[in-house]
Amino acid sequence: MQDNFTPDVIEQLIRYLDGELSPEETASTEKLLQEDAAIKERFDNLVAARNAIRAEGLRQKVKGLHQQFYPEVSAVNSAENETAKIIKPSFGNSAKIILRIAAVFIFVVAGYSVYEYSTTSNDSVYADNFIKYQLPVSRGEGQVQQSIDSLFSANNFNGVIEIFKSTTEKKQKDYFLAGLASLETGDSKSAIDNLKTVQQLNGNSTAKYFEQETDYYLALAYIKAGNINEAEKQLNIIKANKQHMFYQKANEISSTKLRILKMKN
Repeated sequence: MQDNFTPDVIEQLIRYLDGELSPEETASTEKLLQEDAAIKERFDNLVAARNAIRAEGLRQKVKGLHQQFYPEVSAVNSAENETAKIIKPSFGNSAKIILRIAAVFIFVVAGYSVYEYSTTSNDSVYADNFIKYQLPVSRGEGQVQQSIDSLFSANNFNGVIEIFKSTTEKKQKDYFLAGLASLETGDSKSAIDNLKTVQQLNGNSTAKYFEQETDYYLALAYIKAGNINEAEKQLNIIKANKQHMFYQKANEISSTKLRILKMKN
């Protein structure tokens, strides 16, 4: 049987245990547990491990055994002409299994957490979720607009920025393309400024242009710039609309990685 227990599945199951999933995510997780026996088995191990870790009774039992046997061992060690005896407290088979699962769980989660923390950066999360934008073919536009469109389609992003700066009457499309060109050239601040202007122009107009695209790419620009709080606001806007063209992509951005970025920034 194929093992689908990936780091993303680990995160999903942990968030499910913590009650952090949306109703839709909860339903999909429960369906996954019903349909995938291997993941269900590992989930049961996670539950057992978590219960073992949190069990106060187990801690008290270990403490009591230590207090019970330590004086006896000391007395044996100090007695003359008597062979010291090693006393092995018995926890029972089930307790041993739980402790073993807990140890493995701690090792795996700790190792995974260290790996995630060390490899997660603004640039890595941005790169993992960036989608290269394909500009739709437009007809009947002016020469300047055709020029900026052609430069963008040819990946000449510096050229796009230069034409944008020299354009006097700028529209939503101009700001949008300049914002994406700034992202492509690594200038996240200019990207944020231009994309926010698209939102402002759309807010003051009955005609909306590149509205949903701007939502997503602005979130990515905030991530690249290290402004994770604003990025989350943008992502929440997208997640609140199931019909949003970037709904799936927004939900794929790891909340764990965003929390790591908050710690690092």
